[in-house]
Amino acid sequence: MGGQNKRGRGANGEQGLDASHLRPSVHPTYARLLAAELKRRGFAEADIIEGTRLGWAQLLEEERFL
Repeated sequence: MGGQNKRGRGANGEQGLDASHLRPSVHPTYARLLAAELKRRGFAEADIIEGTRLGWAQLLEEERFL
């Protein structure tokens, strides 16, 4: 049987894959590099992660996309 591809129509009427479930994400390495640079520039850890739903330890240890 195999998996089913959901197809939809693009803006010009052409068929394409339905990507509505995809969201932008950031690789954890990029987030760590940004956090390290902000910290180097004098920002506090609490200010860097404010509003992110992440703790500082999670940012440094977890390998999930953000």
